Amino acid sequence: MSLTAQTVSKHLTDYEQIKQLYHDSFPVKEQVKWSWLMWKAKSKYAEFLAYYDDNQLVGFSYVIHHHQLDFLFFLAVNPNLHSQGYGG
Repeated sequence: MSLTAQTVSKHLTDYEQIKQLYHDSFPVKEQVKWSWLMWKAKSKYAEFLAYYDDNQLVGFSYVIHHHQLDFLFFLAVNPNLHSQGYGG
């Protein structure tokens, strides 16, 4: 297993798949608007990364940086890859 990370943007090949994974992975009550996630990710205070093993999308993380703390807001793994050591 050798993971690589790419910043999530509309130009990423798997953008729609990542968006769908977000909506499928979290209850509606826990979600924030996708547009807010994308807007905030453009700042230096947020980091929205997609993770790949070779060229296969494994999942994503969304982290907010505040002072000297990092808050993991969202972490999702492709359901087809659960129980294979990703996200642990």
